[in-house]
Amino acid sequence: LFLELKKFGAPSLDHLEHCVPDRHLHLALAGRTRYNTLKRYLKTWKGFMQWVLATKGFIDYPEPGDLVEYLFARYDEPCGPTIPGLIVKAVTWMERTADFDSRQRVGEAQVVASVRDYIIDMLSKDSSPLRKAPRYPAVFVESLEAMVEDEKFILGFRVVAWIKLVKN
Repeated sequence: LFLELKKFGAPSLDHLEHCVPDRHLHLALAGRTRYNTLKRYLKTWKGFMQWVLATKGFIDYPEPGDLVEYLFARYDEPCGPTIPGLIVKAVTWMERTADFDSRQRVGEAQVVASVRDYIIDMLSKDSSPLRKAPRYPAVFVESLEAMVEDEKFILGFRVVAWIKLVKN
């Protein structure tokens, strides 16, 4: 995270490098972001920046048009409907972490949000419908409750019934 922010001279580093020790710098930058989320956002950000380098031939801070083109490039690849949202979230998170001015932020541009929503709609039309787990009938739930409360049943059966109720 530190190295990615350092590439663009993030304003947040100007404030933190002088007052926060190196070993705590990553904690100060990432905040309460979970490790796996941070890893996913960094991987997505690096993929976006590699695409910017491949298309422009040099790395410059991206513009909203670059992110829109990247979203359409990913749309042309086979990807699921959650990918455009992830890309925009990752870019927005990196920009907020870097403490860029809100007018400079690519991920918060209105055109990016419109294109993201359009691509999500198009990908959702082609995808299969969501499958939901079947629900227990009300009679079955009532009988499980009675089994848990009735002390005549063996403790093991009552525990299994209780687990089924908790999972429901």
